[in-house]
Amino acid sequence: MQIMKRAGSRPSGTRVFLWPALLTAMSLAGTGAHAQPAVTAVEQDTRCLLAMGALANNPKNRTMALLGVYYFAGRITAAEPGFDFSAGLKKAAATTTAEQVNTAAHECAAEVGRRAQALNAAQATLATAPPLPTK
Repeated sequence: MQIMKRAGSRPSGTRVFLWPALLTAMSLAGTGAHAQPAVTAVEQDTRCLLAMGALANNPKNRTMALLGVYYFAGRITAAEPGFDFSAGLKKAAATTTAEQVNTAAHECAAEVGRRAQALNAAQATLATAPPLPTK
């Protein structure tokens, strides 16, 4: 397999690899003024936990937000069983901007809503299942 060929001489079905474009893209990828360090899944879930806690302060959001608190706390615990919630939330509060919390609130609330719908759908299928044994 040839990696680079002249565009006019390639056989049907092969692709031309554009080295200059790739190298330019790679060199620019990490140099942007707005480049952010990668956020781990636990860090993102901690942001979500922080956002859900903030949403729980509004009585209209409290029920779904508290579901979100437990959901994201469970995800964090599953990923890092020894996670220190006090230190993790303090770090997230200190390093997360208001814009990031606002974004997290919308994205994380949507995820909690999707998970709640999935659980409701699963529970509906149990209505036709035989009863579970009591002992």
